[in-house]
Amino acid sequence: MRLAYALPMPILPTLRSLLKPLSLGGMTALGLVLASCSTPSESPLHERNRAALAGSASLSDNPRISYSAPQILNGSQWDPKERQRSGLGYTEDDFSTFRRNGARGYIARTGKGDLVDSKAVRFLRAANRQGMLLGTYHYYLPNRPVTWQADRYVNRVRAVSREAGVTGKPILLVADFDSKTKSRDMLAFLQRVEQRTGVRPVVYLENGDSLRRELRSASPSVKSQLRRYPLWIALYSHEAPPNSLVDLGRPLTPELNARSYGVWKDYAIWQYGGVLWENRRSRPKVYNHGSFRAPAYFGNLDRPVERNVFKGGNLNSFWAAHSWTP
Repeated sequence: MRLAYALPMPILPTLRSLLKPLSLGGMTALGLVLASCSTPSESPLHERNRAALAGSASLSDNPRISYSAPQILNGSQWDPKERQRSGLGYTEDDFSTFRRNGARGYIARTGKGDLVDSKAVRFLRAANRQGMLLGTYHYYLPNRPVTWQADRYVNRVRAVSREAGVTGKPILLVADFDSKTKSRDMLAFLQRVEQRTGVRPVVYLENGDSLRRELRSASPSVKSQLRRYPLWIALYSHEAPPNSLVDLGRPLTPELNARSYGVWKDYAIWQYGGVLWENRRSRPKVYNHGSFRAPAYFGNLDRPVERNVFKGGNLNSFWAAHSWTP
């Protein structure tokens, strides 16, 4: 244990004279005392974590993006959430308040494993009415066959597009991977979707150590191939969980989070606002640190919604590059 303070300098000569005769295996007793009184250094945990991020310690402690970046919303059959304050609402069939508050795109979940999301059709139809960019995602479960899920996702996007009346419109493709997914299965899913559609899907990853450990341990070949697919991260706080792989002893930024998986050097989309379920009620959880400041709710909405920002470049061009037109 290191003491939290240093000895006053005037007493050090006295200590030297008193402890000079004593020696412990080449280390003087004075050396032991002074070592115990030195200024605390960076913890081994922080040193290991920074080394794992391969030079990321030089990055800024502030996110390199602002709240004014293009806004994208996403949701599933669990939306809309309950009303929590005065303001404007929305329904499965009316996204006009999203558009009025500046949302550029909407990404709807089409399914989870072998389950079908019941609201995807209505969500895409509502987003299309407002002239928003359209997107879909599939939540991959490791207890179902890889190829079967990829094919199911592609087939579901085609069916949803037809039912929503948006056939011929480009639809962003996204794979959301469960925390227990193996890296080789991630790659197999992505490659199968690309094979079927000719499009490289976006990879969505939750902010968790299980996926970090799995991806960091992947082979160089798997990492190189995964890097072809753009990254969508989730990060709702600058405070890293203690003793986690992203506990660096400094604020956690989206750039650091993206690098923490050991595959990507940067991200394309950042989910800065999530919705937690606590005590039978939804609660908005929003990143607020340094130069990035976001309100708890999106614009004047009366309830929380999952929110994202697009980082750099042209949003329309990015969307077109990773979208499929069924």
